[in-house]
Amino acid sequence: MEPSEDYAPLWNRIRKKTHISNAVIAFMQNNIDATYEDLLNYLETKVVPQKGMTAFTEEDLLYEAQFVVDQVRVAPGECSRFVCRHFWQNISSVRLLHTGG
Repeated sequence: MEPSEDYAPLWNRIRKKTHISNAVIAFMQNNIDATYEDLLNYLETKVVPQKGMTAFTEEDLLYEAQFVVDQVRVAPGECSRFVCRHFWQNISSVRLLHTGG
């Protein structure tokens, strides 16, 4: 089932947001010592976007960072708090670099 043309852009954004969150959670749970660059490389080269989606970029990750962190916070597993803190520290550093702050 596909959304109507009117709702397709909204639906695709929601799908991309949830897909990137799932990919980040899975990666960080299996690679706790990974760097931001490791995560970004994984998203850009290893994660296959769902039908109708473009490949993930750093801009996607930065744009969805707060949503991803919120999802990691509620993810099951002992390491979700550590993963969330680790991810947020990395993403915050990159955001500062991009904004010049």
